[in-house]
Amino acid sequence: KPMQWFFRYEDYLLSDYVTRCKGRTPASALMPMSVRRLREHDQQKGSHLLELLRAYLENEMNVAQTIRQTYMHRNTFLYRLEKIEEIGALDLSDPDVRLELRFAFKLMDEDR
Repeated sequence: KPMQWFFRYEDYLLSDYVTRCKGRTPASALMPMSVRRLREHDQQKGSHLLELLRAYLENEMNVAQTIRQTYMHRNTFLYRLEKIEEIGALDLSDPDVRLELRFAFKLMDEDR
């Protein structure tokens, strides 16, 4: 029936997970230390390392696609990525670390 509306749970699955995990806890309490460090660094220095990290993860760690999206020179991007890993004490080759970061970004989106 083309005129019948329905919603699939799969379309809202991740948002539901975030809401259930968060509960009444403020999102700031659930933020990993690496995200807190990067946010603090961005506020102090006026940089946008957290946004760059988000773009990198959303582009599935594809350097070429990320530098096209951010209009950044490759060497500049690689330098900033190194700074992100250093400041946040991150190992971006670890899939659990990437999942934690993606979840943190989702929490930030839900908290807006």
